[in-house]
Amino acid sequence: MRFLCLLICMLTVSLAPLRAHEVQPLVADITVGSDQVTLELKFNSEVFLAGIDASTTADTNDSDKADDYDQLRALDEPALARTLRQNEAALVEAVILRAGSIRLEPSISGISIEPGVPFELPRMTTLIMTADLPDDGTPVVLGLDPALGPFAIRQNAPYPEKDGLESDALYTDYIAAGLNSLPIPRQGGVEREWHSVLGDYIIIGIDHIIPKGLDHIVFIMGLFFFSPRWRPLLMQVTVFTLAHSVTLALATLDLVRVEAMIVEPLIALSIAWIGVENIIRPKIGITRLGVIFIFGLLHGLGFAFVLGEVGLAGSDFVLSLVAFNIGVELGQIMVLIPLLVMGAFIARRGWYRPGVEIPASALIAVTGGYWFVERVITG
Repeated sequence: MRFLCLLICMLTVSLAPLRAHEVQPLVADITVGSDQVTLELKFNSEVFLAGIDASTTADTNDSDKADDYDQLRALDEPALARTLRQNEAALVEAVILRAGSIRLEPSISGISIEPGVPFELPRMTTLIMTADLPDDGTPVVLGLDPALGPFAIRQNAPYPEKDGLESDALYTDYIAAGLNSLPIPRQGGVEREWHSVLGDYIIIGIDHIIPKGLDHIVFIMGLFFFSPRWRPLLMQVTVFTLAHSVTLALATLDLVRVEAMIVEPLIALSIAWIGVENIIRPKIGITRLGVIFIFGLLHGLGFAFVLGEVGLAGSDFVLSLVAFNIGVELGQIMVLIPLLVMGAFIARRGWYRPGVEIPASALIAVTGGYWFVERVITG
């Protein structure tokens, strides 16, 4: 039993500092015109420069090149921009743009580094690349070096007013590492099969929980350690799901907008609150469910930030939104399954609450408090 408690404690405490070294997914905005393609890549350039494989590494601390990453991360913005210019050939080589059978030769026309990001947090770089297109009208395909990891691609209309195109007419996709986008026409967007959209956005939703949604994982753990009985857990998870589904939809539709610098600390505070409440008030009631509903609204806004980065699948807006939410729920279930298996064996033991439930809840509260302070300080 002591070993089990120690394991839970180590797991919970180890989650606290992980956000600082998360590898953020790359986002590629592409604009295909009649004679030129423009590509805007937003990514952790220090990960690429350090030689870390983003397709297999979720946290830079897990890499044998973590020291190289930290040295690059310590550079100020002008120094990092110079380093990127010095590695321009490698960056261009990592971007695979094709028009038909012709590999295009892009050039870097702009570099911008996210300013003022504390060393403890990942920093985003934006590269702008352009390439001339052959005059044969062939569609464009984008691929990236597998070491850059999976990426989200969003197609923008070159002349939306002139062409009469809306954002929901264009192409959005989530591409696994080493794979290519669908062919992107020079006019209009890409027609996708509904089952392809469904599968892609379910995967994005799962991926946001496991492995990237550490704060959401800890919150779900907090709901579990409230009570070993399935009925209170089901009530809590149902209320949480309803709440975050509401704000996810509203925020995605731009009906609600709250800055991340407000939402993210409050999500951390919700984790701390749940941990404390598990200890001082371990009985289900309207107050507990009301608090979870409010916190669920906050987490839904957090989910919306992720979906906003990836984008929704054009004319399949509703399908991609629903699929993402399904993926989030599946991710939460995947978090709960091992906890439920553990609970089935030990939850009825007399030592479970004082030896497991209370220590785990206390550590969840500490983790949430740590994140709250970190997010307030770093903005």
